[in-house]
Amino acid sequence: MAETFDRRITRILADLKIDFPLKTLQKVCLEKLANRLDVFAVLPTGYGKSLLYAILPKLMLEVEDNLQCAIVLVISPLVSLMKDQVANLKKYSVESIFLGEEHDRDTLEHIQEGKFPIVLMSPEAYFSGSWRGLLTSPPYQKFVQSIVIDECHCAEQWGDQFRTDFSRIGELRSIFPKANLLALTATATPKTRKHIAEILCMRNYELVITSCDRPNIMHVSIRAPNTVQDTFYWLCSKIQEQKHETEKCIIYCRNIKTCGILFLYLKENLGAENSYKGTPSARNCYYAMYHHSTSQKNKKIIIETFPKQDSAIRVIIATTAFGMGVNIPDVRVVIHWGAPHTFQSYMQQSGRAGRDGLQSLSVVYFHPTDISKTATDENCKTFCTTQSCRRKYLVQHFTPEDTTCVADLHTCCDICKSSCSCSACPDLHPSCLIIEDNDMVQALTESESRSFRTVTHTQRLSIKRKIEELRKKMISDLNINTSILNIGLLTGLSEKVIEDIVSNVHYIFATEDILTEHVYDEELAQNILNIVEDVLGVEEK
Repeated sequence: MAETFDRRITRILADLKIDFPLKTLQKVCLEKLANRLDVFAVLPTGYGKSLLYAILPKLMLEVEDNLQCAIVLVISPLVSLMKDQVANLKKYSVESIFLGEEHDRDTLEHIQEGKFPIVLMSPEAYFSGSWRGLLTSPPYQKFVQSIVIDECHCAEQWGDQFRTDFSRIGELRSIFPKANLLALTATATPKTRKHIAEILCMRNYELVITSCDRPNIMHVSIRAPNTVQDTFYWLCSKIQEQKHETEKCIIYCRNIKTCGILFLYLKENLGAENSYKGTPSARNCYYAMYHHSTSQKNKKIIIETFPKQDSAIRVIIATTAFGMGVNIPDVRVVIHWGAPHTFQSYMQQSGRAGRDGLQSLSVVYFHPTDISKTATDENCKTFCTTQSCRRKYLVQHFTPEDTTCVADLHTCCDICKSSCSCSACPDLHPSCLIIEDNDMVQALTESESRSFRTVTHTQRLSIKRKIEELRKKMISDLNINTSILNIGLLTGLSEKVIEDIVSNVHYIFATEDILTEHVYDEELAQNILNIVEDVLGVEEK
């Protein structure tokens, strides 16, 4: 009796010492590939797309009769990505080779004889390099069973002008007419998928797709202040207080200049005493900068150090040069300082957060100039400025076939959190407590008639907690069942009201500053003022 596909996969996983089950859509992809079909897989970041081609060589050996060996050719956009994949494949005892660096004579002979089951290369390595003859040699013509295009959205993004060899990837179909093709990406709209399929000559393919939603990532968009100080004072405070225990954060800047501005701000305000874990060095600094002009030495330090759980480097200030192919499971916050150039870029980069499945955050600090028609696309502008759910907008744009969203209101997006009235809402992250641009302009223009003071993110969090404790006491004193009532209406302290108070606490000196603007009960206003004075101290206007 023929062995079932599930049993075959179970046995292959055991052979590769993979001690966890495949996800449903991983199995769907592999079963279709085993049936010699082309597959276009659109799966969320962190879903485990690279595991598919780790399994493919053994799977093809199983399904093809009289096959001595099976080679899977992987086309990948970045050297760092390919090197990372070679290292990851070793964990599964899968031999692989990256064609793009110097090899010794023995390794070259093994490559030429087709002894590596997975061969990774860039389009340029084949079309513009010296490896073209290799792929037309008898071993490769006989044994290449599948072609994988990793990060296949690059074929559309880069193929026209930037890296034109991407537009020629479809030529591989004529060189390996019997090989099936697997296209992998996390971000491709229906229109983009159609274009990519044309470039790759995928006329008949099986689409495997699921909602692009990552429930553990909360999406926030804030119109940012005008200065780096007003935007990132919270980060300075956080590093100063928590040092090497600061949660990992990637800050994407629109250009190298703004990377430098933010790096210099941290350096000048933290000083050497708050910038290093131990001896001052690039490896021990709590923050680092990564862009195409960063030295290879520093890039290597970042790539080797930042993914480690105990890395001294906690914050990466980067352009889009950082991220693709770098697997860092415990990044808690991704920030875009300035709206991304495209909505697809936002989708890719926000997905760097929370790959370990823990609750994480993606924040956009936008300015009117970087959401203009020439600065970003219309979809990204709408995402940044919409007053409806950002998560739903994102999911409906990228995977309209599956718009499933399962996040709680208070961890969905900033819009949904403001309407959440549950009593279990987590504290706002300090990155979300900055004074928005309009408020800062108002504060500056009203400085003579309306006083305001500096409030740290730690103080804001403390005030928020104390107001929430006040709300709980009010509910307890009422001694009624709150499950059928709106807590915000009952106490006058909805989540939105609390957030407004915390965001504007720099203006609060008296009960008059609280009444009408935030609450309408004098006793409640006095209780809130007592909390503010307890945390900030009594200060005259």
